[in-house]
Amino acid sequence: MKGGDAAALMAVAFLKRMGFDPKGSVLLSYLCDEELGGRYGSKWLAPRGYLDGDFGICMEQTDSRILIGHSGMFRIYVIYHAPAQHSARPHTKKNALEKAVIAINALYTYRDQVVRKKKDPIYESSSLEITMMNAGAAPNVHAAEARFAIDYRMIPSETLEEVSRAIFGILDALKMADPDMDYEYELISDRPGLSVDEKSDIVRACKEAYEEVTGKPAEVFYRHGGSDAATIQKFNNIPMPNWCFAVTAYVGLPDERFDIDDYLLNIEAYMLTLVKLMG
Repeated sequence: MKGGDAAALMAVAFLKRMGFDPKGSVLLSYLCDEELGGRYGSKWLAPRGYLDGDFGICMEQTDSRILIGHSGMFRIYVIYHAPAQHSARPHTKKNALEKAVIAINALYTYRDQVVRKKKDPIYESSSLEITMMNAGAAPNVHAAEARFAIDYRMIPSETLEEVSRAIFGILDALKMADPDMDYEYELISDRPGLSVDEKSDIVRACKEAYEEVTGKPAEVFYRHGGSDAATIQKFNNIPMPNWCFAVTAYVGLPDERFDIDDYLLNIEAYMLTLVKLMG
C-alpha cells in the first residue's frame, strides 16, 4: 500500500508540474491506525469533515484490479482472569485458561451451527475464527490470565451491531450461568463493509484509465477484508474503490515490494483518472 501512496503523491505532483488545473480540490490523506480499525485515523477524521469529497481511491494493493466491495470485520481480544494457584492441586474454581477454553468452545459451536451457514453469492460465507491464544506464566502454576482474539468476517446481510451482539451474547450467557466466567474485552477493529457502484463515475474513470495505460481490459472484484475506504464511505457516502497496481502475493514477505514497472504504470493511471474526472 505504501507504494500506492507514493504513486498517488507522484501523480498529483506531476499533474501540478504539467500545469493541470483541476475543477475542484485534490486531497491526499495518509492515515494512521488502519490495522486497528482507524479509531485514531479515519474514524476520527471522517466524522469531523476532514475527509469529505465527491469520490476517492484507497491505495490498497489490488493486483491492478479495481475492488468495489469488501466484507466488514469485527475483531476483539477476550480476557479472563483467575486467582493464581499452584497446579499441584486442582484450582479451587476455574483457572483463566479453562475459562477461555469454555468460551472458545461455545464460540466454535456457534460458528459451526450458525456462522458458516450464512451464505452470500459473492463472499461465500461469514467466518468466525480464534486467531490468537495466550495464557499462563509457568507450567506448575494455574493460569491467572488468558487472552484470545476473535476475528469475525461479515457478509453484506450482516451488520457490526448484529455480529457484536451475537458474540457478546454468547460470552454473557456463560457469565450468567456461572458468575466466575466474568470477562473483559478490548476492541481491535470494527469495520463496516464496502460497496461501490460499478457504474459510478470513479469506477468508470479507473477502468478507462487502466485500459488506456495498459491496453488490457479492466477487472472489478470483491474480497473479504477491510479498509479505511469503508469507514469514509460510512460517514460521508464517498464512492471509494480500492485500487493499486501492487501485487498482493508480495504482501507480508521479508522483501515485500512494488515492482518499479507496475509503480510507474500506477502513477500514469492515477494521473489519467484525475484528468478524466476533474479536467
